[in-house]
Amino acid sequence: SAGFGLTNVGPTPIKATKAEDFLVGKTLDEAQIRQAAQLAAEEAQPGSDLRGPAEYKVSMVRELTKLSGNDE
Repeated sequence: SAGFGLTNVGPTPIKATKAEDFLVGKTLDEAQIRQAAQLAAEEAQPGSDLRGPAEYKVSMVRELTKLSGNDE
């Protein structure tokens, strides 16, 4: 099973269910992780503020999700 919780990229914490559901029953490889990261980023709902623009926060969700699937 897979679980992705997103915080500080929406009005409340977000459970990235599309990314989780996508990974069920799959063997993790780079392509699967990249797709799950994209799905998680699409579920983020950040606003722009003094910590950064919304686009930057979405890109961070994508990159950090990719890293979470890396065993190294």
